[in-house]
Amino acid sequence: INVPVCTLTVAGDMNVEAMFALTAYAFTVTVEGPGASGDILATSFIFGLPDNCHLVDGVQSGPCGGYQSYGARTTTLEARPLPGSVFIGWSGDCSGMSCIIQPLPGGSRAVTATFARQAP
Repeated sequence: INVPVCTLTVAGDMNVEAMFALTAYAFTVTVEGPGASGDILATSFIFGLPDNCHLVDGVQSGPCGGYQSYGARTTTLEARPLPGSVFIGWSGDCSGMSCIIQPLPGGSRAVTATFARQAP
């Protein structure tokens, strides 16, 4: 239940317990690069690890996304080019050469990993 206000009327001495938790967040990964190949790995605890997220000859395959069940934790993704390819960078909710997805409890994030074929 996601109720922002809870009112409790107490008549006499009583113990009251409350539990609080941050809502999880989801993220999706798009992997692109004409003719390129590479893998995406997650290096933090999440549910639905994108350990089968691949780019093979320019075609994305596998479940490229996940669910960070601890809404306050970052999610770190690593791009690994396969032989004959290079990693160009991240875009979307990450940028540059590293990807640390910042927490967004109750929301979602989206990133793109771009690879390219290595020049002969």
